[in-house]
Amino acid sequence: MTPPLIVRPLRAWVHYHVLSHLDLGADAANLFRADTRSAWASALLETYQNTPDRLRVQHTPMTETCSQNMALRSGLQAARDAVWSTVELAWQRDEPQDRHERFYLEVAPALQACRAAANGATPPPLIIWDVPALGGNGRAAPIKGNRVVATSLAEPSDHVFCQVLHEEMHPVTDPLVAEMFDGIDMRARDTHVDGAGYVLHRALEVAAVEGGRQIVEQVAPRFAPAYARWCAAHGM
Repeated sequence: MTPPLIVRPLRAWVHYHVLSHLDLGADAANLFRADTRSAWASALLETYQNTPDRLRVQHTPMTETCSQNMALRSGLQAARDAVWSTVELAWQRDEPQDRHERFYLEVAPALQACRAAANGATPPPLIIWDVPALGGNGRAAPIKGNRVVATSLAEPSDHVFCQVLHEEMHPVTDPLVAEMFDGIDMRARDTHVDGAGYVLHRALEVAAVEGGRQIVEQVAPRFAPAYARWCAAHGM
């Protein structure tokens, strides 16, 4: 199996840096960091929270799609323009070699074995987007026959393993949940605890977590304690 490819797309760095300025509150999509402040964040946050298809922007760099709300689209673009030069400078100065080597040494072998077991065959090629602004969070999408997972490889290896595996469990377990919900439109999902679609979101997350737990116990028991800690930290 081909080892994962690691890339550092600048557009993703900029986009998730912008989203890290928005305090979404009790929302699983929240990337807010207390050290981020800006003049545009308050207005952009209000627009985001009042947009029904807001979750699309969580994957915009991957899917090249965005909300249909023009106010949110234009607000995001203005924010990206405002921070682009600052983020680009950090991107240019970044020295990722150590964390990338650590990923290949400490994470990739067990991760690939778990992916193979979860898929029951050779899984699609995996591309890792190393995006510091995501911190301990992850985003994932299929792109041109590949699986792309965005997260920060600066996090501890145990966490990176758990986070990437969790994202890779969703393509396996999400269809099972869809069947349980009688083919419900997945766009009904809502990551905010007060949202009407939060029950669907929680069901999708629980299924992916439990599926990952089984795979880790069977294939990579060395990571079982770390996975248990990761689950507890996510209220699972």
